[in-house]
Amino acid sequence: MIDILFYIATFSGAGLMVYNIVHYFIFIARLKKVENWNKGNILLLVPGIFLVFFLIGYILVGIFGNKDLIVAGILLGGSIFVFLLLVIIFKIIRNIQETKNQLSLHFDEVQRENNELSLSALAAFSVNLSKDIIISVRGKDLRQEDVIGNSFSKALISRKETLVSVIRSTNTESFLPESLLKSYALGHEKAEELLLTRRDLKDAQFVRLTATMVQDPNSGDILAFIIEEEYSEKVIQDTILSRALSFRYDIVCSIVDGNYQLIASGQLDCAKAILPDSAYGHYDDFRHNHLRPLIADKDSADDIINAMDLAVVSKHLENQAYYEVSVKLQSQGQDYYKQFTYYNVTSDVPFIVLLVQDTTSVNKERALQNDRLSIALAEARSANAAKTVFFSNMSHDIRTPMNAIVGFTDLALHCNDLNMINEYLKKIDAASSHLLSLINDVLEVSRIEAGKAELNIQNVELTHILHDIKDMFGLQMEQKGIDFEITSNNLTHSYVLTDRFRINRILFNIVSNAYKFTPSGGKVTLSLTEEAMKNNNFANYVFRIKDTGIGMSEEFAKNVFVAYERERKSTIHEIQGTGLGMAITKSLVDLLGGTINVISKEGKGTEFIVSLQLEYLLSQDAKEETLSDEKVDYSFEGMRFLIADDNEINLEILALTLSGRGIEADMTTNGKEALDLLTSKPSNYYQAVLLDVQMPVMDGLEAARSIRALDDELLSNIPIFAFTANAFHEDVQMAIDAGMDGHIAKPIDPDTLFDTLAKVIFR
Repeated sequence: MIDILFYIATFSGAGLMVYNIVHYFIFIARLKKVENWNKGNILLLVPGIFLVFFLIGYILVGIFGNKDLIVAGILLGGSIFVFLLLVIIFKIIRNIQETKNQLSLHFDEVQRENNELSLSALAAFSVNLSKDIIISVRGKDLRQEDVIGNSFSKALISRKETLVSVIRSTNTESFLPESLLKSYALGHEKAEELLLTRRDLKDAQFVRLTATMVQDPNSGDILAFIIEEEYSEKVIQDTILSRALSFRYDIVCSIVDGNYQLIASGQLDCAKAILPDSAYGHYDDFRHNHLRPLIADKDSADDIINAMDLAVVSKHLENQAYYEVSVKLQSQGQDYYKQFTYYNVTSDVPFIVLLVQDTTSVNKERALQNDRLSIALAEARSANAAKTVFFSNMSHDIRTPMNAIVGFTDLALHCNDLNMINEYLKKIDAASSHLLSLINDVLEVSRIEAGKAELNIQNVELTHILHDIKDMFGLQMEQKGIDFEITSNNLTHSYVLTDRFRINRILFNIVSNAYKFTPSGGKVTLSLTEEAMKNNNFANYVFRIKDTGIGMSEEFAKNVFVAYERERKSTIHEIQGTGLGMAITKSLVDLLGGTINVISKEGKGTEFIVSLQLEYLLSQDAKEETLSDEKVDYSFEGMRFLIADDNEINLEILALTLSGRGIEADMTTNGKEALDLLTSKPSNYYQAVLLDVQMPVMDGLEAARSIRALDDELLSNIPIFAFTANAFHEDVQMAIDAGMDGHIAKPIDPDTLFDTLAKVIFR
């Protein structure tokens, strides 16, 4: 029995030993394909020793024929031990091989993905990080250092010389090999940097550098696939738009199941005031605990908080696209206006988007606009009140001369005393002149306010203007007992380029007021001085009109140039006026580019100072471009005029006025009739044509142009006059431009009419 057991053990051990010896060499062959296979051989020293030992044992047993059962058992047990040990080592090797296979598959996958990305990349590198060597490179954004076999560190340093700023960096601060290796050792297989780079001043762009690190399954070195790709469009979409969103809105968040999640937040101080304590939390906690204490109006806090309740919000969103709640908040002493806007993303799911926008500037601008409107409304009311007073004064001032005209006309009609009738007519004439002055003031201020006033620049002799004022007011001042003095000091250049009519009107208005407000025994002075200027051919001409009249209060002196204003005491003194004279004066001074100031004290008098910077003429031979004031006294007896006006009364008055000087007049009612009548008569039949400007069918301007265009030389050169109520400078110029020789303003002043006619007809 023992022999049987001996042989079974011996042959089993021998079989296992042969099996072990065969697989030992198989394992050795496999280990040569595995990393660090020499270490694997060291692990097999133990089974190798056992194999040698048992081989020697079998030889000894065979030589000496020892059939000891113990020896056979030891041989069998040793063979089993070696077998089990080889099985364990085989599993270890198989695991190593599987790991190697997985590593190889991962390496191939990473390499394939990066090869696809490199097709559209600016640059693509394969780098051996362990040895700092470029393995392969491709792309259009390459430099001289980007060569296979070169140091990647040096190539990267050269590439980063174009760096402007790092926008974002992930996992690593640098793409240098040592940094990437440290990152890989920490378990990071990817690294990313977003850079703003430029190749030259004109070529700036965002690029993204990505590095994917992997171990080479063959060499064991750590490799990196580095891709440089153009990223500007993505940056604009993600970064810039995100920042723009955060600047426009303080909060962009979602609300689902009563919880909010912050998506974006504002960057400004006014945005920080409203930000919740955390990016995620309960909406009601934010509403009650964070927002409520910030509400400026504590009395309305409950209403505002309730209006933001999700149940209320959802109810509103059932029937409308969005729901808004405006709130005034206060934080650190500053007031902020916020607008909460709720949107329901979909009707199927209770997903609400909340946008909180700062409307502080809008509300402040709205408040300022309201203030401006309030001021404008107050000014409009003040202007309306002033105009009401003006119309009341105008009604009084117009009715006064009209009352004289109507009253004295009625008296003249029922009077048989020719001397008394003559007196009545003189008073009617004076009242008519005053009424005409009132109407002219109203029309003048209307034109100035409409911006239609224009200058008529011509050569003007300033001393002539002073003489005109002397002639106009000298007799009146003397009759009232006022000492009237006009002086011109240091007047080196008396000829200037300016608008004579405007300066005349300025001085007339001021001297007229001085006359009205200065009592008998007082004094009025008008002085003109010339002050040299650095600007060639220009001088500062200063007109000072000073009186010893009743003066003005300090309060009224501030408003003396405001339209429709009249001081109350002027009414007490029963001095007539529209309140427009000084407003017109100020506008005319502004039109001439000058300044006007007033110095006045109640009971002491007033002084107006007008300064005008005017261009003077160097030639002492300069002459004024105005018609002579000398009256031409010629006889019109036997002449025939053609007159046209669509108003029969105007025609009758003009015809009668002309007949008083021996002139016959043929009358027509429009320009077309006048043109037809003129051309139907012999060339010398009429000695002059007077045309109203505004007429039906053909107006006076068109008729004048048609006459000037006639082939008949005598007819085309016949004297033509505008006979019209359009009495402003622009109207006169329009008449001249149409070919007319003179302008006669309605209502007719006979002296002016015949002077104008004579200067043209008898020239």
